[in-house]
Amino acid sequence: MVAKIMVGKNMNGALSYNEIKVSEAKAALLHADGFLLSLEQLSFQDKLFVFSNRTELNDRAKSNCVHISINFDKKDALNKSDLLSITEKYLKQIGFNEQPYLIYEHYDAAHKHVHLVTTNIRSDGTQIPMYNLGREKSMKACRGLETEYGLVNATSKKQGELESLKPILEKVIYGKSETKSAISNVVRAIIRDYKFTSLAEMNAVLKGFNVEAYRGEKGTKMFEKSGLTYHVLDKKGNHIGVPIKASSIYTKPTLKNMESIFLANKSKKILHKNQLQRTIDKVLQSPIQDRFFFQLMLKKQGVDVLFRENESMVYGITFIDHNTKCVFNGSDLGKGYTAKRILERIAESGFWEQQKQEDSYNELKNYIQKMDYNIGAQKMLEQIYKDGYQLEIGQNSLGNNKYFLSFHNSENGSRVGSVNRFDRYFEDGNITEKLCNHLNEYLLKNGVQQIQQYIQHLFSAQSDNYFGHTTADKKKPKRKINW
Repeated sequence: MVAKIMVGKNMNGALSYNEIKVSEAKAALLHADGFLLSLEQLSFQDKLFVFSNRTELNDRAKSNCVHISINFDKKDALNKSDLLSITEKYLKQIGFNEQPYLIYEHYDAAHKHVHLVTTNIRSDGTQIPMYNLGREKSMKACRGLETEYGLVNATSKKQGELESLKPILEKVIYGKSETKSAISNVVRAIIRDYKFTSLAEMNAVLKGFNVEAYRGEKGTKMFEKSGLTYHVLDKKGNHIGVPIKASSIYTKPTLKNMESIFLANKSKKILHKNQLQRTIDKVLQSPIQDRFFFQLMLKKQGVDVLFRENESMVYGITFIDHNTKCVFNGSDLGKGYTAKRILERIAESGFWEQQKQEDSYNELKNYIQKMDYNIGAQKMLEQIYKDGYQLEIGQNSLGNNKYFLSFHNSENGSRVGSVNRFDRYFEDGNITEKLCNHLNEYLLKNGVQQIQQYIQHLFSAQSDNYFGHTTADKKKPKRKINW
């Protein structure tokens, strides 16, 4: 059981968020306490009227709106009666049972969760202290209710499992849902979950959900007065629809408020810097064809890479690490991670891979040239596998067998064929494709340690049935085995 407490001064926004969810059939109002009308009779204005009357009792309060989400594990089997009972006991234990409150059940995630809308202004105009409420009362209430109702203990869950208790965040599609609600959901979740230190870094994450924070053009009144609006983006990244003022979102993600968040995030990001560096370095140790392949490989590691460029050049790079929820500019990670240096490292990776392939080709070619064709094919086969190579068979353009030498290591795809003498030697020695495939499969499963002994065993005339071949009668002269 995990409770998230959000405090602000926009009761209309918190109420609207839940009511829009109800209108979209993504939530339902379970209970209303402190309201004169029944659930069926309560309108939006009725609910807002009660809260407004209460908050007007203290016009000096810096915060008067309390919005709490309570999330349960997927394994917690709870009906509506359980949800109401647990929620009401939770409110009592944190000191809000005498306040007017609304309980909504939401259906926008795979786990059970409810949202509570209430106020911290008492009926006499005094405030319920919010400082350390989560640490001193809320966490204690959650642990006690987990024990009482046999719920999964959240403290036993890993961070990744706790992340799954958050609603599924979807891209904003213009016209699919109410714009303000959709933008608000994304903005609040991004600010809550991700750590960024500038508006540009914040937008790097927001744009992944088709949203952009916009200050206005330099020199405009909006820019000079530090205004901020949020826009939906179309498929081409252009603004579409009516912009939403930051001040109208009830968590107030204005530029002034965001700047304090940017400052706080600076120290939080440092803890995850080395982990991202290691991830990037690991990817660059493999052969990288180009920057697009680099982006793909890092994406598989949970990291998005954004190259900032104009018509003539790439001038910046941003990494969004979804594992640690941190956004870094390349220069913040160090000199080795700037856009210029990353592109150089990608080019170097391709060069060294090409050099590696050339070295491998030359090694195989030299081995074939130095082979002793005077010894038997069986002995040569043993030597090849002992030295770290293997034999493969394909066909040439005439449909005849073509023999190739390659490495044991499947990661090295190099293989080399040779002149007709190489092919005739193994063909005359009855080294067939069936035998080579069998040996290579054996090597893959068992390693190289027993391969010589295994080859000797296969070539023995006293062997059991292999590949449809029956051993010779011991009383008769040994015949040549045809693989």
